[in-house]
Amino acid sequence: MRKMKKIILFALILLWFSPHSYAQKTDLRKMGSVQRNEYLVKLAKEVVMNFGPDYYREDLIPNVSKEPKELRVGYSRAQKYVGKKYYTVTFRDREGYPWSSVDIWEKTGEPMGITFDGGSGYNFLFRSYRDWIKDGVKEEEKWKRENDSQHHH
Repeated sequence: MRKMKKIILFALILLWFSPHSYAQKTDLRKMGSVQRNEYLVKLAKEVVMNFGPDYYREDLIPNVSKEPKELRVGYSRAQKYVGKKYYTVTFRDREGYPWSSVDIWEKTGEPMGITFDGGSGYNFLFRSYRDWIKDGVKEEEKWKRENDSQHHH
């Protein structure tokens, strides 16, 4: 019995310190706005760091949408997501130029997609964010800023 308690405690500690703890299912509708925004910003930063680390700087200002938006898509494979709500976190520089934005489902708190300033990015509609992370985001799958001098600062 004592050994079982140690195993459970160890498992809980591992879960607590998991590097992807913000990618767990979390119903954002049950959170207050301050707690929800903190969660959204932390998760959005994690997604950017995993998929486009060159699109993140500490001086970027996160902007969280005040209300969730409803997804509207035009292609048939994603029709099951139409009408579902999501929040957007946009990281902007001091001049207001968007470097990256991350969409996060309201009902599950999981990332829906990421867009970088040139319009490139990923959606997690058909391959979940968790699966990308579990499989490991390869270096060639990360978006890089090819010519930093072209971009606004």
